[in-house]
Amino acid sequence: MHRVRLERHRRSFPFLLWGGTLRRRLLISIDAERDIVRHLTNSFRGVEAALPVLLEVIGNAGFRTDLFVEAPVARQYADMIRKARNIGSFVCCHGTHTDPAFATELEAGEFEDRLRTSRREVGEIIGSPPVVFREANFAVNSSLLVSMERQGFEVDCSVLPNRLIKKKQLRVVVDHRGAPSMPYHPGLQDHRVPGMCRLLEIPVTSNPFNPGGPIGTGFLNWRGISQTIAALKQSRGDPVTFLIHPWECVDFSDISPPLPNWVLNISRQNSGEFRGLLEEASGLFEASSVADVAEEYGVKVR
Repeated sequence: MHRVRLERHRRSFPFLLWGGTLRRRLLISIDAERDIVRHLTNSFRGVEAALPVLLEVIGNAGFRTDLFVEAPVARQYADMIRKARNIGSFVCCHGTHTDPAFATELEAGEFEDRLRTSRREVGEIIGSPPVVFREANFAVNSSLLVSMERQGFEVDCSVLPNRLIKKKQLRVVVDHRGAPSMPYHPGLQDHRVPGMCRLLEIPVTSNPFNPGGPIGTGFLNWRGISQTIAALKQSRGDPVTFLIHPWECVDFSDISPPLPNWVLNISRQNSGEFRGLLEEASGLFEASSVADVAEEYGVKVR
């Protein structure tokens, strides 16, 4: 009963989370995916080298992992995913990347076919179909959220407030401008406003120093621990998501031909910095998971 009252208090008076006794919740979210599929072909260096280390560091720091698994990773590293689940990770679905296309560009029905297949393949690994989803590149809209609902998903974590992506500076493929920073049920016609969709959206946290981008290991590598902590503290919403891509946590400088500079700038072996970040964050935030947050909003996912 006390927990229920606290959650009602959070939702009614979110401004108190920054100054009162309540601490905002921190979700440590890993997208277990192939390495930069736009530039590499079926490369799993991040999953192989970094994922086991990341899981150990997160657990030792007292946090929990929300593990969004891409279907090719589930197929190739089934034992690793099962082990992660057995030590406390909450396993979710990350579909199958469509780069260079975005999910919002797929033909009618193709996204739903991909969704159905990836849910089945991840479910075969963990013993039951996952009910939480995140799309690559945060590429969702109202139509795709309705497709997720039809396929049995209960929660989505793909909306990143302030994000806008255009192709050739003309055609909008991702538009989350104006979306809430707190969990909500999206509108059936406009996913950026609360509405009647049964699916619960738990948005990814927008980076106050890089609006439309997440706060995660890429930013940590780029700007360091102190700036990343500042971004977490100054961000909006509860919960706060720290987003990890394992490929951001390994070195690609030996790849030939060289990868784009933006990849090399945000990707390196960073377990020491990541450990230091979590140690500092543990005194500022309350550890949580998407499952806990969903259930506090009345959506059971386990």
